[in-house]
Amino acid sequence: MASWRLAKAKMELLNVDEKIVLYHFKEALKYFKDAEKSGRDRESQWLAALTVSALECWSDVKRRLDDHENDEYKVWELQPLLGLLFHGATLAKEQLGIAQIYFTWALTALIKRDFRKALGLLGECSLPLNEAMRLGRADRDLTRECQVLEAEIFDQKCVAESIQARVNGDAILKMITTGTENLDINMVWEVVDWYRNAALLTRERDLELEAMALSALGLVYAKVLHLKSYAKTCLMKTIELVNSMAPRNCLNEEWYLFAYITMQQYQQEQVQADELKKQQERDSIMKEIKDDLDKLTEKFAMSSQSDFLKYIYATHPPKNPNHKLDENAAFEDKEVLKKLYLKAVVHYHPDKVDEEKDGAKWKVLCEEITKLLSQQYQKYKDFFVNLNNFRTEP
Repeated sequence: MASWRLAKAKMELLNVDEKIVLYHFKEALKYFKDAEKSGRDRESQWLAALTVSALECWSDVKRRLDDHENDEYKVWELQPLLGLLFHGATLAKEQLGIAQIYFTWALTALIKRDFRKALGLLGECSLPLNEAMRLGRADRDLTRECQVLEAEIFDQKCVAESIQARVNGDAILKMITTGTENLDINMVWEVVDWYRNAALLTRERDLELEAMALSALGLVYAKVLHLKSYAKTCLMKTIELVNSMAPRNCLNEEWYLFAYITMQQYQQEQVQADELKKQQERDSIMKEIKDDLDKLTEKFAMSSQSDFLKYIYATHPPKNPNHKLDENAAFEDKEVLKKLYLKAVVHYHPDKVDEEKDGAKWKVLCEEITKLLSQQYQKYKDFFVNLNNFRTEP
């Protein structure tokens, strides 16, 4: 008790040496600890009073340490004193508090992407957290807090290990692609493993880190292994993750720009490849229907406009049974013929063709027929425009 009084008296003095104050508190806690150990057979009233005094002394220690702004100092001084605290429930709460402080420091390190420091601090959480869970198992609320913290520690360990995996992958990739003529393919696959592990560790935990890992993995597939399909999968997922992070903005990050620009290039290449394939298929069909096209061209050049229209409907009738040429129309009337050509363009327009049902040949043939019909329709259209302009001239 004397040590406790001395400690409290020293606290009132100005410029007192902090070590002296804490020394007296430590001696007081030792006294309470020894008294509790030796007096366990005494009456419960005495033990209760001893416990109350010990907890009051502990509260004074906590208040003294709370005056310091340096959290590291407080933890450093507090941890050795915990061994002198014999009240299980209080000790459990204090151990949980220590674990929470370490966890907060680890989060700060992770924000700065200092994974080594974060992993070390997360490791420091284990002992006090386990002690808190052991000593506070009878307290449901405290046990629940411990379980929540345990889950958060696991998540952040995964995040820190993900950063570590990506850094390791970056280092190996730089080593094997700088100043070496022969690429070690086994080392490349080791890089792939590091990046894949980095992505897996942060899945549904940190979208940005997952996106960064997938972008790095996509880079290896695209630039080193030249596996375009694998690269596309990684880079598309990178872009999806970034889009899902809105309003957070990663659009100017180098890793995102690589994913976006590379996917744009892949898409352009795919469009060009599709267009080339489509053109090759069309050229092949054009050769197959060359005789029909030659006859169409000949009829267009040699026949009257009305005969050409009748020839098309007779030789290549539209697939839609409702699309027919009005045989009773006044073909000699240019206005009527103009409308018939316009209707024919609609009947044969390739956009109206069901390629799956009627086939690619029919679509290509309709494209060529529509070109000739449109050409003639434009002549009629120009004719009537010029005629109206002539009639309106003064």
